[in-house]
Amino acid sequence: MKVYQGEYLSIAFEEENNRFINFWNSTPKDLASFKNELLNYLESLKKFNPTQIIWLQQNFTHQIDNSTKLWVEENILKPRFKAGYVKVDKDGFHPIAFVVGKDVLSHMEVMGVFDEPNPSVFKPKHFATEQDARNWLDHKLELAPQKNLKTEILYKGLDANGKAII
Repeated sequence: MKVYQGEYLSIAFEEENNRFINFWNSTPKDLASFKNELLNYLESLKKFNPTQIIWLQQNFTHQIDNSTKLWVEENILKPRFKAGYVKVDKDGFHPIAFVVGKDVLSHMEVMGVFDEPNPSVFKPKHFATEQDARNWLDHKLELAPQKNLKTEILYKGLDANGKAII
């Protein structure tokens, strides 16, 4: 069931899984639009209180600077955590899955929201497909423990066609 439809963000709620599916219809045109969509997202979170979240990033290409990362942490992530809306899994984390979009550099910026400049209260997982994310959230796919492992992504520059080499 669709619970929010903004200019840029759509949110569906799967009642049977108590899961939000967040889909960027397109990238917000500016920072104010991005923040507005996230504030609407927060209101939807408060109303439905999902235990699982999938972010589909196919159409998201927004670059997120450090001040925006801090704003997201302080105004979206921490309030949800502090208000007790977050239900944690057996590992002590709220299950959030991101499905990587076409713009890998943009997705690296999204990953940075949870790492920089201060570590987040959330530890999302990142997947190549929506089905992989669903399998993980359904606990059908057993992932090997990744204690003390860090994701390393190397940017090697641009190829002859101007495409990023990662």
